[in-house]
Amino acid sequence: ASDCKICQQNKYSSAQASGCTYCAGGKYINDDQSNEANHDSSNDCTICSKGKYRTSNSNSACQDCPSGKYLSDDGSNQNYHDEASDCSVCSSSRYAVGNGNHECTWCPAGKQIYDSSTVNMHDQSNDCTICGSGTYRQSFDSYCYNCPAGSVNPHDNSDAGNHDQIGDCKVCASGKYQDSTASTSCKDCPAGTSRAVHGNDGVSMSGSKNHVADHSNDCIVCSSGKYQNGNGQTSCKTCPAGTHRSVVTNDDGKPWNGGNSGDGDENVANELGDC
Repeated sequence: ASDCKICQQNKYSSAQASGCTYCAGGKYINDDQSNEANHDSSNDCTICSKGKYRTSNSNSACQDCPSGKYLSDDGSNQNYHDEASDCSVCSSSRYAVGNGNHECTWCPAGKQIYDSSTVNMHDQSNDCTICGSGTYRQSFDSYCYNCPAGSVNPHDNSDAGNHDQIGDCKVCASGKYQDSTASTSCKDCPAGTSRAVHGNDGVSMSGSKNHVADHSNDCIVCSSGKYQNGNGQTSCKTCPAGTHRSVVTNDDGKPWNGGNSGDGDENVANELGDC
């Protein structure tokens, strides 16, 4: 009996066996030749815990997933623990510091990691970078999103607090509009048009597009008898006494269409001399 040796770590044998058998990949036996009862059946092989894996034919214990990767299975399926590739790189805007992680940590709101495959871009909190101007990222979003048309975020990437909610995108003020996303400033309604004051003007974007000036046709062409020689105005001026301005185009009093050539917008009343 003294010639019978207890199996090494990660091995087991049945009675009268001439050698020990490795536990299948994804399983282990932590005991190393100290207690034969821990090596007498394949049932002694235990699935690696979350954050760990073990390849087959290995004397080593279950290995930690490296920093920047995770393995979430909690020991219920050995096939999720039997090779290094079972450790997954953290998804976008998440990171994992240290080894043996079973989950990744979200970047704080206002920051992102714009990557989902490069492990060394997910292994420390400093991999999270502040969103750029014209964008924002709320908690649990995968990326920084563009401020919607009709709103702007002028702040640069020096303070995450200026990019951590959609409310950091400010609705264009009266007399202005913005027809592009991810903008830092609004455009003036041009001379010859105006956009009236509205209660939502200049406030934080809520996500609703109602009453948001997101197109050039939110600027209204001055109607007959009026003109506007300034940019970014909220109303048109009345032609002074002793003058008049008749209806010149079909666009008078209607949404401005951006000044496309040949559509009549070249005749908007943009100076006093139009009266």
